[in-house]
Amino acid sequence: MVKANLQNVANGLLGTFVSRYNDIGGYWALGVLRSLVERGGVDRIEIDLLKTTNGDPSIQLIARKYKEWLEKRLREVHILLEDMSIARIEIEFLSTFDGHRDLVKDTRGFPYKCTVEIRRGDQKLYMAEKLGVCATHDPTKELRNAIV
Repeated sequence: MVKANLQNVANGLLGTFVSRYNDIGGYWALGVLRSLVERGGVDRIEIDLLKTTNGDPSIQLIARKYKEWLEKRLREVHILLEDMSIARIEIEFLSTFDGHRDLVKDTRGFPYKCTVEIRRGDQKLYMAEKLGVCATHDPTKELRNAIV
């Protein structure tokens, strides 16, 4: 039963992370994170939910939020966060649709690939992945969530 539970936790973490309800300061977190990587000259961010620091303040905010989310879901399946050896979210921001021509362009921007990995101790690694589309954060083109 733990196998199904941990895969469900990984799927749920991915789903909530890429959701439009994941925001930073009222704006979609993926767009804000895309802005951070573009300013930093990199193409990916890794958020380690088991570490206490994750660099940029926006990333730290997201890491705390999803660490709490993960801890709550693990408790529901009778697993402690301390038992986890891996709990990370990686987002790779692509600058072209090459290799992803069939990707649904449901919003403006370019593709991203988000991967969640969780592991309990030295047991099996559970993964969930999603390809999507997001643009760099631009407050002149986006509506801010009024509930901040």
